[in-house]
Amino acid sequence: MHTASDFFLFLSFIGVFWIGNSFAHDIDDGVFEYQDLEKNKQKIISKFSSQGYIIVSNAPGFKKSYYNFMNNAFIFKNLSEVNKNKYKKSNYYNNGWSYGVEGFNGVVDLHKGSYYAAFPDDHTNLWPDHEFKTTYLKLGKIIFDVGKKILNLINFNLKATEINNAIGRMIYYSPVYKPAFLSNNDYWFGEHKDHGIFTGMTPITFYKDGDKVSEPENIGLFVENYDIRLDDNMIMFYFGEAGELFSYGRFKASKYSVKKAYGGFEGISFSMFFNTNRNTPINSTITNYSDRYIAGMTYGEWCQAAFNKYYRLTPQKGSIN
Repeated sequence: MHTASDFFLFLSFIGVFWIGNSFAHDIDDGVFEYQDLEKNKQKIISKFSSQGYIIVSNAPGFKKSYYNFMNNAFIFKNLSEVNKNKYKKSNYYNNGWSYGVEGFNGVVDLHKGSYYAAFPDDHTNLWPDHEFKTTYLKLGKIIFDVGKKILNLINFNLKATEINNAIGRMIYYSPVYKPAFLSNNDYWFGEHKDHGIFTGMTPITFYKDGDKVSEPENIGLFVENYDIRLDDNMIMFYFGEAGELFSYGRFKASKYSVKKAYGGFEGISFSMFFNTNRNTPINSTITNYSDRYIAGMTYGEWCQAAFNKYYRLTPQKGSIN
């Protein structure tokens, strides 16, 4: 049996969401109360088919677990570089802590850090302390359980037992002071789709000068060019390219980007990437991803093809950030 650690080299490197008290455009019909998921089954299916994502509000225990982990993540990011670097792997960045080394499609962002861990917990994970580990795994479990509930509800093609592990990712954005009008790249993530199956993502908590602050204007998540804002009781779930393949195109992979915040803001968010066993075959009939997809290839082979096309492990000369 393959565990989540089998997929550390095959992660979807994704954007983050920003806390807010309102939506930048009217997406209320895409927000579903946790307790009302079942009675909104057809509407949820329609949303995943048309836009590839939904937002779930008030999942049991989420808001408290979100705040608890954000507090522990903030404590971790304030450790000295020497202490943080005790929890990174020397050979690759996608297990434990890393900073300023992640790239996508040839662009490396030097202002971004991550803390990855397998879910369920296994021997590959690196943990700085008990509280960080406990709150990380508790938040991850809530997101994972809600996501599985959604996938079962909409009759996603893979059986529930086949979505059996995930990768958690804490993402940290360090301050960027260069004014936006002077930057040659105003995005933490340029517009793209994740290559994986399904993802659950939290809002971001913003800080400035060590204090929590409100969201700056005109930054954060954009889905299909719409500015999306999440409140702190919300989780966004969306499909990646593999999810579109496994569903024979029934569910759409979301295309999104994330704009940078300038002026000394920093932020922390959390995501869960849902996986299946690496040897699970993909027998899709859609042709959207013919640059990488070959009928009958395994999920592991698909992830490796995406990794080879898009991701670099270390910054390259001339990279922009």
